[in-house]
Amino acid sequence: MSPKRAAVMVASVGLFWQVLVHPALAQSDPLGSLVKGTGLTYLEYQGIYVFSFKPDEASGVDRWMVRVAYNSDKKSWICISCTMIDKEDNYKFPEAVKERLLRYNSQVPGSKFSIDQANGDIDVEWELPTQFATSELLAYMIRDVAATCDGQHDTIANMLK
Repeated sequence: MSPKRAAVMVASVGLFWQVLVHPALAQSDPLGSLVKGTGLTYLEYQGIYVFSFKPDEASGVDRWMVRVAYNSDKKSWICISCTMIDKEDNYKFPEAVKERLLRYNSQVPGSKFSIDQANGDIDVEWELPTQFATSELLAYMIRDVAATCDGQHDTIANMLK
């Protein structure tokens, strides 16, 4: 092989790497850079990003721990969630609480409540397609989840007494 041909091959391989392979690798797991771009303080553990917020309104709560992670190995959706109520496993939530959460979910845009009866939890969540995620949108959703927990906690907790 001539030196000229070898140089063209090396340049072609380098161009292929820069244009096709390297960007694909960088975009294959964008959550870390999206989280970093929020400007919010967080901890990361095994692909789960945790943001801590002190409550403004909720009583008996020392902080909201908002979790951000992919919702599956496909990494096509990002889930932003926080446990607002934590009861014992298999806790049977009263119908009035379920109705209240359903009414909230249908009347208020943004974060939504979900009941995880097996773990005795009421969570507040957002889900977002990864392809549409921006750091700004992610920061908004993280704050909205924490604010929803904060604003609704006492009402729901009082219904469980």
